[in-house]
Amino acid sequence: MGRNKRKHKHLPPRLRFAHNAYFYADARGGRKPWVLIGRTRTEALLRYAQLEAATADRRDFHALAVKYQAEALAAHSDPRMTQSYVSGEARVAI
Repeated sequence: MGRNKRKHKHLPPRLRFAHNAYFYADARGGRKPWVLIGRTRTEALLRYAQLEAATADRRDFHALAVKYQAEALAAHSDPRMTQSYVSGEARVAI
């Protein structure tokens, strides 16, 4: 885990200000670590929003459940059983 910002704390995560320009600092996915995204704050924030929306990695339970339904259930079970799980028809017999 990286350090907290010491300067320019008002900027969002992965947005850096250096050399009178704003940079997008993201090494996820093998990208270049720092990419110039604007010389003005407004221009940089607009471009930042576009980049973050394109790489949105939702980390909530709903996103996890949808991903699980798409990948794990489809790969390991009968399609009829998967449909019953999704619709809530499957019940556990005691």
